[in-house]
This record gives sequence, C-alpha cells and structure tokens, in this order.
Amino acid sequence: MARGSSSSIRALLLALLGFPLFGQAQASPANLNEETDPVAIRAQWVAWATQLAEPIFDALDAREFKLRMPIETRATHESGGDVHGRDEFAHLEALGRLLVGIAPWLELGPDDTPEGQLRGRLAEAARRAIDAATDPDSPDRMNFSENWQPLVDAAFLAQATFRAPRELWEKLEPRVQANLIARLKESRKVPFANSGNWQLFSAFVEVALARGGEPRDDSRLFPALENFQKWYLGDGTYGDGPQLRWDYYNSYVIQPMLLGVLDEVAHESEALRQHQREARVVARRYAEVQERLIAPDGSFPATGRSIVYRAGALQTLADIALRRELPGSVPPAAARTALTRAIRRTLEAPGTFDEEGWLRLGLVGSQPFLAEHYISTGSLYLCSVALLPLGLPPDDPFWSDPHAPTSWERVWGGERSVQLDHSLRSLPAPESPLELAVRSARWQLTQAGAIKALQSWEHAAFWIGMTALADTDGAPADIREAIMKMGRSNNWQPAKESWRPVGEPYHGDDQAISQVYLWAVRNGAGKAALEPTIGVFEETLAEQPRGHIRDLNPGASGGVWTWCDALFMAPPAMFELSNQTGDARYRDHALREWWATTDFLYDPVERLYYRDKRFFELPDHQGHKQFWSRGNGWVFAGMARSLPLLDAGSPDAERMRGIFVEMAERLIELQKDDGYWPPSLLSPEGSPPETSGTGFFTYGLAWGINAGLLDRERFEPAMRKGWSALKRAVEPNGKLGYVQRVSARPTAVSKEETHFYGVGALLLAASEITKLDATKQ
Repeated sequence: MARGSSSSIRALLLALLGFPLFGQAQASPANLNEETDPVAIRAQWVAWATQLAEPIFDALDAREFKLRMPIETRATHESGGDVHGRDEFAHLEALGRLLVGIAPWLELGPDDTPEGQLRGRLAEAARRAIDAATDPDSPDRMNFSENWQPLVDAAFLAQATFRAPRELWEKLEPRVQANLIARLKESRKVPFANSGNWQLFSAFVEVALARGGEPRDDSRLFPALENFQKWYLGDGTYGDGPQLRWDYYNSYVIQPMLLGVLDEVAHESEALRQHQREARVVARRYAEVQERLIAPDGSFPATGRSIVYRAGALQTLADIALRRELPGSVPPAAARTALTRAIRRTLEAPGTFDEEGWLRLGLVGSQPFLAEHYISTGSLYLCSVALLPLGLPPDDPFWSDPHAPTSWERVWGGERSVQLDHSLRSLPAPESPLELAVRSARWQLTQAGAIKALQSWEHAAFWIGMTALADTDGAPADIREAIMKMGRSNNWQPAKESWRPVGEPYHGDDQAISQVYLWAVRNGAGKAALEPTIGVFEETLAEQPRGHIRDLNPGASGGVWTWCDALFMAPPAMFELSNQTGDARYRDHALREWWATTDFLYDPVERLYYRDKRFFELPDHQGHKQFWSRGNGWVFAGMARSLPLLDAGSPDAERMRGIFVEMAERLIELQKDDGYWPPSLLSPEGSPPETSGTGFFTYGLAWGINAGLLDRERFEPAMRKGWSALKRAVEPNGKLGYVQRVSARPTAVSKEETHFYGVGALLLAASEITKLDATKQ
C-alpha cells in the first residue's frame, strides 16, 4: 500500500499474532487451542480479514487494481481463457463484498493496541479504495451502471458504509462522499427486479442515497419489503421470490440485507417497526439452524447456488452474533467456535489463494466447476461476511467467554442434557406498551453506572419512570428490585451536582430523585429511605428566597424555580412528603413557588411555557417564539405527577387542572403528522424526530384521559400517534433513540442519541397507556 505500506501492515500483524501469516496456505498456528485461547482465535480472525483485504487495498492504493486482479471464471477452465464478460463487474464485486464483511471491524476505530493500529491503517486504506473506485478520473473507476450486475455490488458497498458509518462514510472526504453518491445514483439504471433477492439491492441503494441527501425513490424500496413479508415460508426461511430454493441466499443476501434496510426505515411507521420485529425473530431462528449445520471439522452442507462464496454462506449466523441477538440455544462461545471452524476449513485449504494472494474459485481449495457462470474472482470476496463478529470488541462475550461446544458436538457427542430443537411456529404479535417498556428499561439498566451514584436530574427522570413501571399490573419483579438496589447503593441521598455554586445546595433539579425514594418508602424501604429527603427539604424551607424570579439568573437559586423544568423535579416530591408526613409546609412551599414560576414563564396566548426568561425575546431558528418541547414536556408531566397528590377540591388543584387542559389542547394542535412533537414547538418544518418531549407529552395525554380531565375521543388519537412514534424510535435491543442531548433549548438530534431521561418519559407513557388499555377489557 503506497501510504499504509504492506510491510507496516504485516509488522502490525506479526506483533498481534506472534506467528508468520502470509503465504499460499495461511494455516492457523499449530498451538492454537480453540478451547483455551479465545484471544488467539480473535487474532486469527484478524489475520484472515487482513489476508483478504491486503491485495485489494494494495492494488487500489496504487490505482492498479484493474491491472493486477486476475479474473477467473468457470469459463476460463472450460474454454481456455474466456472470462464470460465478468471483467466488466469483477472489480466492484471484490471491493463491495470485501468491505461489507470487514466494515464492522473497521468501525471499532484505531487504538494503541497492535490490532487497533492495524485496524486504523486498514480503515484509511478502505477510504482510499472507495476514492479510487468512485473518482471519475481514476483508472480504477468501477462500473456502477452498465449491464445488470453492478446494482448488486453497489448495494453491498452501500451496506458496508452503514455497517461502518463513521469509518466508511463520515470520515470520507466530502469529494469522495459526493462521488460515491453519484456512482450509487448510476446504479438506478438497472431496473427494479420483478422478483427475488435483487429487489433488496435496489432498496439498499435507496436508503444510502437518502442518507446522502438525495430524494429517495420509494418505488425501489417498499415493494421489496412488502414482498418479503409475503415470501416468508415459515420456520426462519424466506423464499427467493414466492418459492423455496435449497441454497444459502437467505444468508448471502436476503436476511442480512432485509434487516439492514429495516434498521434504516422502521422508524417511519408502526407497520415497518412490526415488520422489523418479525424479521429479527426470523433471522434468529435461521441463525440457530445455521449453527446446527456446522460440523466439528468446519464443514456444512454444500448445497445450492453460489456455494463458492465459502463461509459467506453463514452470514446470517455471523450477523445475529454481531447484533448480540443469538438465541438462547446458541451461546456466543459456541457460535465463535462454529464460525471459526467453518472459516478455517474454507480459507485454509491448499489452493484457496493463488501465488499473489487472490482468492480462487472453490469451496475447499480450488474447485472451479462448483462455480456458476455469473461468478468470478471478485464474487468470491463475499466470504468476508463470515467475519462480521470481528465488529464486537475483544471484551464482548463472543470473544471473551470460555469455550462452549457446538450444537453438533453436544448432540452427536451423546450429551444427556441437550435439549430438542423447536421450529418457529409463529411470528411475534405486536408488542404491548408494557413489553416495550420492560425491554427498554432493561437495556438502560445495562448501561455504565445505571445503578450506583446516579442521582442527578437526568437519571432521576429514568428512575421516576421505573417507579411508574413497577406499579403497573404485570410488571416483572426485577423492575422493583432495581429501584430498591439503586436507592440502597446511594444510601437514599438526594443529589448534589458538583457544579452548583457555594451556598446553593438545594437546587430543584437535585431533589427529583427524592420522588423515587418516597416511592420506596411506600413500598417497604422504611425510615432509612425517608430521613435524607426530610433533611434536604427542611433546609430548603429554611432558605430564604433571594428576590423576585425576574431578577435571578435562570437555574441559579435552589430557593426559586427560575426555569420551567423545575416544575417536574421538586414539586411532586414535596407534595408526596407532605402526604406521608402530614406536614403541610412542604406542599405550601411547592405551591407558592409553582405559581411564581407559572406567572412568570407561562404564555397564556400560546398556552405554553418559556424555558426561562432568556427566551422571552429570543426567537428560534425559524424566527418563531421559542418554546422548547422537552421544557414544556417537563411541565406537562410535572402536572400529571403533581395533581394526584393535591386535594382535588382545592383552588390550587383547580387552577392546575385548567392550565393542564389548556396545554393539552395546544399540544394536539402542534403534533406533527408522524406523531412526534418538534424540538421547537412552533417550528415543525423540517424538524427531526425527538423522543423526550414526545414521551412526556404522550404520558401527560394518557394520564389526562385516565384521570377524566381529557375527552378520550378527542385526545386519544394524538396520544396513540405519539406512542407509535416512540415505539418506532426503540431499537430491537431496547435502546431509545432520537433523545435530544442535555440542553436548555431546541438543538439538533440524531437517531443514535439517547439518555436516561428520554427512557424515563417512555416508561411513564407506557405505564399510563397500559392502564388505559386495561379499561377497554
């Protein structure tokens, strides 16, 4: 490689592996023990990935790819050198298919380890390779449009950029991004296929073009998704078109590419989100079957078309491992062992590579007559997709767990405890709000530091949602147990943010976690959970307010709530404390400050709250009054949390109910057609999905219907649209996306962004909707 020299790549490999690698037969070291040395197994996978990549990247770096890569086809062995026209397509095949397999590994990015340095070098080389392939002036500019085959490999290249969005898309120079988009547009010259897996190639190109800012042609996308729902044949298998074929196209193309497209569009409708759930279940079953097919020697049934793609036939198993969604019958270490054996069997047989390191036709070594006429040297690099789990970090259980036997070994070894295999009898029913909430809560609990020492407002909102979930009929016991564990680990202490100014220790945001502790008191935590909260609020009452709210900096004083978010944070805790202790002072203080904040920040014309005084005269990016979605969500949810704790006949409760209904009326006017509320409520044009504000509004509407304050017929449609939007933003692993980062105003938001408070809003909404749905039964 001209700029990432081959010698330096090999030096890094030697440092990583500790044994010679390159040569005709790239054999694993004799001392590699798959049962005791998972670290060495990962190093071997890295070696395989590098061995596949090096000749391609070397040639493209020198812009001599078309000169160097041999074109072997079945016809070259049948008719003395005829490549059967495959030289038009082989180069894009090789690049796209190589990258689609190693992209997740490259996406881990560089680090200081030998593997990380190697990964960084290869990612740089991959970006240069994309440049060479798409630059109109490059001698290696590849064919993206002539004849029919380029659509296939344009899609594989596009899929690679989604599997490594940072390393193979965001880090591309703008010039290269533009060239790549231009080349992908050229592939639209290939008509949308009438049937089969080719429809998914068109679909993937369209999601890539849309990401690049091009108008998406949905006529080349949604028919593919609709058809594969029709072509599902049962027990984890789709037809390639309406009929079953005994081959591996469910793995080469159909299931991984279907999941990839759905990953990008499922947020657009509830029907697509349900399709994604179904496709995930189908893929898990297909992966389960694939693992059972792999024998201890790495062989698997050599059946059907394109078998010379070698271990690429196992892509669905590799993809489900990468997604961390292996079924319970397949421990990660068992999948690691099975895939390692299959890759070794198909890449290390003598004759697999020619003298220059290029793949040759065959499943085990050189077997040219196993190849169809549409296959050439470039086609073979789809074997790289067996390496997808390299995208899991070294400390992931796939790589770090001790050896586990494969299903084949357990059954044929006579293991007495081995369980029978079950077919997939039905696809999943639509997920209930409670099921989704539990899934999302459990994902959030796995995140770093989810339990201990997280008492600040953004985490408190999550735990408040957890208390609502724990109180919901049908919630599993681990939700309640997690709340109690968190409280005990924090000694039931309210928060104290380190940045608070000296003399302001009783900030409203810091008191939000007390709502959770007071719930715990009602659920058996006892006096230990109550005393720290009493202590904080006693000192809060003793603190004298420091002038009028208009004269204070937003958020500067704990004694005065100068920002609207505070109406969610402290008041429900003070109301609940009054109810538990019988001491009205906490309630009276909270009501006095509530109305001071409302009188100052509530706009009775717009029926919305300003976040704080800075925004009275500060328009948003479209010149409208700036009413922040999440800020108003805090208030709307704060009223839903507070009203049940007040005397229903009191003037304060009556006034709060009036504002709640006013806001509800305004909010359903401002909801977008897709169910989300825009980050800046008066500027819906071009606004992204945003789930924290949407979550709090959806919760408040559901609570208002349950409480009899909002007419069900009028408000339920908006609430259901909001819930549908939230569901679409929850990824299969439970992660909630599109949560605007910590801020005090509308800002940009992306699919990848999440935070504890967004999940808290989701849990509140799900809990309230579950109660509402129970009234229909």
